[in-house]
Amino acid sequence: MNVHFKGSIAKPIHLVFDAIVNHRKMCNYFISKGSGPMEEGKTVQWEWDNAGAMFDIAVKKVVPHSLVQFSWVATGGPSLVTIRLEEGAQQTTTITITEEGWAADESAPAKVVQQSIGWTDFFCSLKAYLLFSVNLRNGKALAPNKAFL
Repeated sequence: MNVHFKGSIAKPIHLVFDAIVNHRKMCNYFISKGSGPMEEGKTVQWEWDNAGAMFDIAVKKVVPHSLVQFSWVATGGPSLVTIRLEEGAQQTTTITITEEGWAADESAPAKVVQQSIGWTDFFCSLKAYLLFSVNLRNGKALAPNKAFL
């Protein structure tokens, strides 16, 4: 079983990619803290203060402006997340997110639903951050000097 999400953001691909791999920018819309940028072969930590959660993110592959792939255990077992970016017309970026790797047992449907909600939240939060400089996690506009750190 796997999760599959697809959506578009009216921003250039290089801005979307940077917002995904740069932990300082991710703190403005997705995570509370990150230990470093997503670089191929590195392991970083992401933390969510509001959920009391922290996970190691093993970065498998990074292709600038195209692909980010990592593994983590957000659902209690290992899974592989692949984020693909495609440049569209008029500086629009399409994001496709897949997460896979769970055993096909009785817990798999609940994991798929949980992660589908999570990746939808990720996308909506990323979009609000890039388009409107708003952090949906706390509902606040970012200060002009912090919007695109």
